[in-house]
Parts: sequence; structure tokens; C-alpha cells
Amino acid sequence: MTLALHVLIVVAAIIRVLLRPHRDPTSRVAWMVVILALPFLGVLAYLLLGETNIGRKRVAKVKKVAAEMPDLDEIPGWNAELGKVDSEARQDPFFLVGQSISGYPGIGGNHAELMADSNAAIERMVADMDSAISSAWLPPIPG
Repeated sequence: MTLALHVLIVVAAIIRVLLRPHRDPTSRVAWMVVILALPFLGVLAYLLLGETNIGRKRVAKVKKVAAEMPDLDEIPGWNAELGKVDSEARQDPFFLVGQSISGYPGIGGNHAELMADSNAAIERMVADMDSAISSAWLPPIPG
């Protein structure tokens, strides 16, 4: 009886791992290995560390704020034609994932470049932050 209950719990946990939205495939495989390799502890580890839950009140607040967000066409001064993403067909899935998460389409006018290694990426980020003069999201830092 105990073995059957354990197997049922493990199967339910693995199904949850597989059906969890917005999770990287390698993360899914890693959690399945943990659940299968560690009897009892694997499921407990997944429940404590693998599930993310910010609470019902915060989820309600997020949904309320998202419902109050304007459509892009309603934003004063927004030029929808200039804001369109100019991407290659192979990049479209990335923009679709972003849109599925945020509800907003991708916005053009940005540039991305892959760096040779992590040190080059960090150096570029620091240089970009140092050269920034303002942010659309935050007020300028005094000083």
C-alpha cells in the first residue's frame, strides 16, 4: 500500500513538472531526475524548491495591474508603425514567448549582440550602464 501511494505521488509530481508553464526543458529533466532518484525526498524537494507561488493576494494584484495596462495603440505619442519588430523568421518564436508571458508584442528599436564569453558580456553591460543618460522606467540617479 505504501509503495503504491509513493508511486502515485511520484507520478503526480512528474506530471506537474512536465505541465508547468514557462519552464526550461533542461529544468524539467533535472527535476524529474531528482524526483526519481531520491525516494520521498525528491518530491519534497520539488514541492519546497521547484514550485513558485507568490500567494493569492499578490496574484490578484498582478492581474489587476495587468488589466489596467493600456493597449499600445492607446498610449499617447506611441507610433505603432515605428515600434514594430523588424525580425527574421527564425527569431519570431522568441518574441511569441515574450508576448505569451507579458501579453504585449515585442517592440522594435532595440539591438542585441552575443558576446564571446561572460567577461565580455559583463564588460559590455557595465559600459552600457555607464553611458546611459536616463531610463524610461526610472528617474535619473542624482549625483
